[in-house]
Amino acid sequence: SLHEAQKLGVYGSELDVYITTDSVVVLYHDTTLRGTTDHPDNVGFKGLRVDECTYEQLKPYKLSNGEGLPTLEDYIVQAKKYPDVKLILEIKGHNTTQKNMLVTKACYEAVKSSNMQDQVEYISFNYDICKKLVEYDPAAMVQYLGGNKKPADVFKDGIRGIDYNYKNLTDEMIESAHELGMTVNVWTVNDTENLQW
Repeated sequence: SLHEAQKLGVYGSELDVYITTDSVVVLYHDTTLRGTTDHPDNVGFKGLRVDECTYEQLKPYKLSNGEGLPTLEDYIVQAKKYPDVKLILEIKGHNTTQKNMLVTKACYEAVKSSNMQDQVEYISFNYDICKKLVEYDPAAMVQYLGGNKKPADVFKDGIRGIDYNYKNLTDEMIESAHELGMTVNVWTVNDTENLQW
């Protein structure tokens, strides 16, 4: 999907990450694996938490297209081939604060060691993850997804953007964020009327 986005020349491609118990950052949207609904070979995987498995345990898991779970490292290698396409890296909230901090540090270090700070934007529903990213790199583009904070409150914590469900966003919030120099993004817009708004 990243390669196809790169061929289209889009602004960016979003990926969602979890960290395994042996500290490998893998891409997956849901907290738990979907079993046979993804691929017929996935019997026995349904309901397993990604962040409670080792990477070796996850290697046999197949996505619906037959590919295995990609790692953040895989994506970084591909992303470097198209430096004009951003990676929008969503760090998912894990079931403990310790795991949240581990995955945040692992993502930051992977981006920094690959010299991709200008190509990666971070998003998260977890406010502590957002604050930790800013602590690591005050210049990083970090956007909070939660929708429950005013732009000024987010800005005070050094977070440079909001990325809210369009239902939680008002014209006043957009104006306030823009006056502060913040980025404003929205999700999930699936109809023409809301797209135009």
